[in-house]
Amino acid sequence: MRTGRRFLNTARRFAREEDGPSAVEYAILLTLLVLVAVASIRGIGQRMYNIYDYIDSVMPGPP
Repeated sequence: MRTGRRFLNTARRFAREEDGPSAVEYAILLTLLVLVAVASIRGIGQRMYNIYDYIDSVMPGPP
């Protein structure tokens, strides 16, 4: 019973403090930045694949 009460008190204190919401905001911002970075890297990777595929198709094969 004491553990549950202590948890509730800690949760209430966390909700009242300004650090809690700030941490959540930073986590959301970090998530968005990671998603943008992954999408950009995938796009660049696909373009690089297309370039090397083109180079491979125009180069003559071994004799």
